[in-house]
Parts: sequence; C-alpha cells; structure tokens
Amino acid sequence: RDIGVTGVQTCALPIYLQLQLPTGSRYENLPFEEVYSNEKAGKIAQQLEVAVWQGDTTLADANLKRFDGLLKIIDGSGSAIASNYTNNIEAITSSNVIAKFDSLYENIPTQLLNKNDFVIFCGLDVFRLYTVALKNQNLFHYDGVAAAADMEIIMPGTNIKVIGVNGLNSANDNSNNTGLNRIIGLRTSNMYYGTDLMNEEDRFEIFFAKEADEIRFVAEFKAGTQVAFPEEIVQYGK
Repeated sequence: RDIGVTGVQTCALPIYLQLQLPTGSRYENLPFEEVYSNEKAGKIAQQLEVAVWQGDTTLADANLKRFDGLLKIIDGSGSAIASNYTNNIEAITSSNVIAKFDSLYENIPTQLLNKNDFVIFCGLDVFRLYTVALKNQNLFHYDGVAAAADMEIIMPGTNIKVIGVNGLNSANDNSNNTGLNRIIGLRTSNMYYGTDLMNEEDRFEIFFAKEADEIRFVAEFKAGTQVAFPEEIVQYGK
C-alpha cells in the first residue's frame, strides 16, 4: 500500500551524489574521502593477508608477485612434517575435517606440544567446517560463542589453538588446485614478517596532482615473510 508523504521529493542516485560535490568545475579534494580511505585501507589489508600466505614472485597477479609467502617458503624447504592422513590431498569436508586435524595434531613433535605459541592455522571456510563438525558430534564443552566471535578455538582435548585466517581461504586459492585445502601448524615465533616500518601499509596520501589535473592515491610499503625452522612445521594439503 502506498502512503503519501506531503512535501518530500525524491531524486535519482546520480543527482544525489552530484549534490555532494563541491561547486565549480575544478575538484581538488576527494568527496567522501574518509569513506574511500577506509575502503582502500581494508582492501590493502585483505590483499596483504593473502600475500603473506600465498605470495609467489613467479605469479602474474600484481598483488601476489611482490614477495614469496609462507606457503611457498614452507613447501620449498622440503623439511615440513606432513600429516599422516590417509589421503593428504583430498578436499576437506564436514565428514573428514576432524580426522584431518587429529592427524595433524598427532604429528606435532613432542617437544613442541607444551609451547604456548604453537598454533594451527586454516582458512575460515575450513574453520567453519571444523566447528560445525565438533558441534554435530555433541562436543558442547568447547566455547562456540568465542569461536564464532574471534575465529579461534582450543582444539578439544589439547592445549593447541586453531585460528581461521582469510589468507588460507579456498576462495583465495591462487595455485592450480581446485581449492587450497591447507592446514598449517607452527609456532608463531617461527613466523617472520619483514618490513621497514610497522603498519606502514596503513599510511597513504591522497593529493591533487595539478600537472595532471587529477586526484591521486599513493601507498608505499615493504613486506616479506620467512620461517626460521621449517622442520618444526606440520602441514596438511601438500
């Protein structure tokens, strides 16, 4: 049912946006600069997280070819411990995800089991499969609320934390596989992120280039990854 409202006029979206522009024909400032900046910073952070895990200097992708990520370094070392799951390359599903995590846990070197910083990383898609599978097994003693909020959970019956990260999502797979299907267990003190200046990726400049009559966005930062002891890493999916 239509409800008439007296005195209210509507306008098309392009007209509304045009009304937000400064008067005149020369724009030296960016309308909605804060909105644009926040969106841009979010995109940079998202792409950087994927590159930290999946970066590869041999790729054509402009965002991933800048440095080698952790997966390439770990795989290239040839020293990481493989999970002894029966089929180490099959897709991770709700029916086998618990067995895969258990297999990885069983292969963690004994001397690392009491290290507080040993963590198992997986994609958010795999993390979701894992928590749903635990719930379906009536393992209600785990903190499902905290897991949903922080994408972190303590693996039931252990002291090992499982963390879901965007960089390992199958949707972000940049290899020749049909899905990433990777689970990586290692100490966070074994992971290194190299840069000239912390949080430099959050620093950028928006300015008017008079010679080109355009507004420009510039962000510059250095980044790289490395692991110290690949023989202390346990992985599934490679």
